[in-house]
Amino acid sequence: QGHAGAAPYGEDVVCAYVSGIVQALGGYVLNAEQAVSPHVVLRSGLATISARGDLAQAFEMAYIGLLQAAESYPERVRVERERRKLMLPE
Repeated sequence: QGHAGAAPYGEDVVCAYVSGIVQALGGYVLNAEQAVSPHVVLRSGLATISARGDLAQAFEMAYIGLLQAAESYPERVRVERERRKLMLPE
């Protein structure tokens, strides 16, 4: 969520770095055969991506890429991980 602010709009390599990872994950989730109920919202400065199905490796790959961005640009990128578990009624 947010903007990197490392350079003017359209010239920010940090924004491009993070946006490329997030957009690739969103595209994968929308097109993967194993994705069940995919939900992808990509807006300027905000992304929400979720789905059920065997997608753990895709999300892990994106997470690692974002961690690398945070390592390269710690003053501009912060990564927080949120895992939600499906709770079924008994």
